Parts: sequence; structure tokens; C-alpha cells
Amino acid sequence: MELSTGNSLSIITWNTCGVKPTKDSNKLMDIMDYGEKQKADVILLQETHIGPNCYRKLEKHGRIKMERHWTSYFTVYSPRSKGVAILVNEKLKPHYEYICHDEDYAGGYIVLFCQMYGQLFTLVNVYNHKEDKKVLGRLSQYLQEMKIGTLVIGGDFNTVLDLDIDKRTASEHRRHTSLQPLLQSFISSLNLQDTWARLQPTEKAFTRSQGTSHSRIDMFFILHIQGYWISGPIHYYLYKCKCILKRMGYLDVTVSSFFKSYCSIHR
Repeated sequence: MELSTGNSLSIITWNTCGVKPTKDSNKLMDIMDYGEKQKADVILLQETHIGPNCYRKLEKHGRIKMERHWTSYFTVYSPRSKGVAILVNEKLKPHYEYICHDEDYAGGYIVLFCQMYGQLFTLVNVYNHKEDKKVLGRLSQYLQEMKIGTLVIGGDFNTVLDLDIDKRTASEHRRHTSLQPLLQSFISSLNLQDTWARLQPTEKAFTRSQGTSHSRIDMFFILHIQGYWISGPIHYYLYKCKCILKRMGYLDVTVSSFFKSYCSIHR
């Protein structure tokens, strides 16, 4: 079953470390421009740091750009932490139909129900904050009751699944964080599969770098149903978000990561 033009749906997931505009720059507009250059269909943003006043400021500085090029769905939580958003490229408009969306009260996830190319989708963007041990449990319970069509989950999960494959560090003492068993439980509860590990089970690829430590904490998951499969390969274009934003003129961003994934799901 073809899902998008060219037999692929292009999704970007990006931990932004905040998208609030300033008098000298507008990071969100630059991210949208970058997404257009990469021909992204959907962008998932984490750590948007959008509170009520910030959201009004975003509308003031970027509303025209959003309306012309992207349809946006934001959580409104705090100007200092968390927050997620889903941006849908307006080029999909002839093939995109909005149904509804829902937000986590604590800014940890957003769920978009829509139809693309005649197929129902539940698109989920997650920021699994290291101090929030309940967000994945809340999301699992919600999706078990509410998901429709093809379930696609992406975001920053702040933990790796496999220490041998998904993490590289100079330290000899490696161990999982307390978030790892919560992520494993989340995957099992919804019968999910990690799209990268499904196609590249032994290949190492990292989405976050900090000093000598490299890890794959940004992931995509789909519902594992017999009769569905992912055609590939899934191509990961790995960049350090710091390098990208430096080229955009943002020099104060903390090291995060960015990756882009193309995949086709067939039935």
C-alpha cells in the first residue's frame, strides 16, 4: 500500500532546545525552511519550551509563514522545559485530512489523528523527559484505547534500547538509565517495532553526541502487525543539531541531535 508520493513518507524528528523567537532571530521559521529544503512531509519537534505567552509570540512572528507552508499543532506547557509539536507540510494538503489531535497535560506528547493518501494515521510525537517516569505509561493507556489506522510514533526517548548497538562511550562502565525498562514496557504494551533496528539490526548509528559519548535515543516505532512490513532501507542522515543551528546562527544551543527517516509501510 503506497503511503505517499514516491512510495515514501518523509518524517523529521528534531530536539530543538526551544523555538521561541527573539528580536534577532526566529528559530522556528529557520527549522521550517530547513524542512522544506529536505522535502519533509512531517516534522516532529521536541523541547519546544512553549508556554501560553510564548505561543502568542509565535503566532505574532510566524503565523503567516505557518499558514502558507505548514499546518502546526503545539502543546502549550512551559517556557522553560518540555513541549512538543507536529508540523505538516502544506504540500500534502491535497492528500491530507485533519481529524483531531490531543495533547498531554504535562507537555510530554501530542497525538494527531489524520488521513493521508486515503489512509488513516495516528501520528505521535514524544519527549520522554528524564524526570517524568509516567509519561510513557499515560501514552500507552491512551493509545490502547484511541489509536486508529497506521500508528507511527517518533521522538526523543532519552534512553537507548541496546547498550552494545545503540551506545558508544569511552567509559568501561555502561549501564541503562531508569527510563529503559519503561520504554521496553511501552513497546511491549503496544506491540511496537523499532524501525531502525528492524532493518539494520547490527548497524550502529547515533542521534546524540556529547563529548566522547554517542547514543541513539531518537527513534521511530510502528505497530507490529502481521501482514505489514517496512520496505527499506531506512536512510538515516545524522547531524549534530549544534552544527546545523550554528550554520543558522544559533550558537548557544546545547548539543542535541537530528535525524531524518524515510520509510514505506505496505500491506
